[in-house]
Amino acid sequence: MKVILLQDIPNLGSMGAVVTVKDGYALNYLIPRKMAAKATERALRNIEKMRAEMLKRLEKEKRRLEEVASLLQGVRVEIPARAGEGGRLFGAITASHIAEAIHKKLNLEFDRRKILLPEPLRILGSYEVKLDLGGGMSTRITVEVVEEKTEEAHA
Repeated sequence: MKVILLQDIPNLGSMGAVVTVKDGYALNYLIPRKMAAKATERALRNIEKMRAEMLKRLEKEKRRLEEVASLLQGVRVEIPARAGEGGRLFGAITASHIAEAIHKKLNLEFDRRKILLPEPLRILGSYEVKLDLGGGMSTRITVEVVEEKTEEAHA
């Protein structure tokens, strides 16, 4: 029996694939669990239509990611932080701080979980940080951790 897989099934195929399986497997397992549907002419047309729509969506998402990548390419954000002797920070600069700095500079919401920071930044200086844009795309920005200027009261 030919069926259309409605989800990825290991050792059988991926979602949208048309596969041939034994009648009992299809009727007693796959179809009742909504893992597959009979491969009728109508269902095959619907699958083709869904594939075309999904490809359009993926192409649109890819263009959006490319725009974000070009916007972020070569960006330099400056994050002021309090530091002690030897440029060691009181605390640390985390992915959340970097996401906030990107938002302030470019007015672009960026998920902190997409900032690939192996460990928090604890010393003043310049760092190259990788950003995961999704869809297999990534870019790098420069994060400059500078000493926070303190306002000293003049009496």
